[in-house]
Amino acid sequence: MTMLLKPCVEDFHASGAKMLCCATGNVFAANSYRKVGFKTIYGGETGPMTITKVDFFEEDAKAFPGNEPLTIRPGTPGDQFDIDKFLAYSKAMYGFPRCHHVGIAAHIFDYRIAFQEHLSGNGPINVAVTPSGYVAGFAYALNYYGETVLDFTTHPSYTENATELLKRTAAEYQGSQQPLLYIHVDDTERHALALKAGFSLVATVPGRYSIYRMETKG
Repeated sequence: MTMLLKPCVEDFHASGAKMLCCATGNVFAANSYRKVGFKTIYGGETGPMTITKVDFFEEDAKAFPGNEPLTIRPGTPGDQFDIDKFLAYSKAMYGFPRCHHVGIAAHIFDYRIAFQEHLSGNGPINVAVTPSGYVAGFAYALNYYGETVLDFTTHPSYTENATELLKRTAAEYQGSQQPLLYIHVDDTERHALALKAGFSLVATVPGRYSIYRMETKG
């Protein structure tokens, strides 16, 4: 890894990219990253790290001011860094006390995994883009090992704007049954969003999560 990092970072500095981000819980790996210019974003020996040509937190604030309309489009491989390595490490998202990814969706905890399932033909994946071009969230509807599941992740400043993201993703699912959306019982914001987007409550697991489904198409 140490040998590979040097040309990787050289390529980064020669490119138009603004930053590289990674994360590690291994002190040896973190120190190897530091030797080529990476720094921990939130301090400490390990955790999210970045090497950047801009100030990470200034870029974060510029990217997600909130209260903006979102454009929905199909997800691409190029969205992986923006979601899993920038959005996920943004100040509002990192350590955000949210009870999402429950039920079946707990096994699909990032964009990378969801996109791999999409590439396998298991369902659609969409992203929500701000007017300035930053990806503020994503949603997927998948047949996951024989179960239908819908889930989404958004920057907290854009959760209320995510109704179209949910509706479009559910509508694009081609399976015989509408995908199920699992929401933790304490996540009141996501419950409200599901109802606003036209989903109906179909089941509840007491003390754990509720299950929603879009009204039948047609």
